[in-house]
Amino acid sequence: MKVLKLSFMAFIILMSFATTAVTIAEAIKANNRAGLISNRVEITIDNNAYNVWDIFMEDKTPQTIFKRVGLVGGVKSVVVVRGRWNQVGAQRVVYLDDSTNLRETITENEMDQFFEYKITDISNIIGDGAEYAKGQWWFKPTADGKTKVTWIYSFKPKGFVSRGVLTVVLNTAFDSYMRNTILNFKKLAE
Repeated sequence: MKVLKLSFMAFIILMSFATTAVTIAEAIKANNRAGLISNRVEITIDNNAYNVWDIFMEDKTPQTIFKRVGLVGGVKSVVVVRGRWNQVGAQRVVYLDDSTNLRETITENEMDQFFEYKITDISNIIGDGAEYAKGQWWFKPTADGKTKVTWIYSFKPKGFVSRGVLTVVLNTAFDSYMRNTILNFKKLAE
């Protein structure tokens, strides 16, 4: 049984290198070329990548992990308006507990590895300064059977002034929100 478990883990690790999903380094370069400003958080979860992915993909996960932190609202509800819950091209309207709503479009979904979405129609003051936002999540198996989760959140500023304001927001209030969210996800997934 131990040999089977080790073989399975070796298979998972090898498969993680054969992915077609964008790497974190590639994503950072692409985000920079597109003029996005970004923040990144990482955490290791004591569960395998397959299980962590399944938990991440559950339709109740956003309301469980994205909780209000300071001025950044938490997810109150999510309504699918086009497509299936996690299918590329699907659109969801996300309602936050501060009365903000936004449209989320799934842009990439590489099972067990990478998930990306674009946020538009942001109804709060952030929407005045950002053309759109983008979230990118990676799920990388580790040699000891855990999963390294990386989340990059980016804004595309509308102009020079909004770039400065959004940089401050992203590196202060939104940084706290991201750290809290990824810790909530760790608690949920372990």
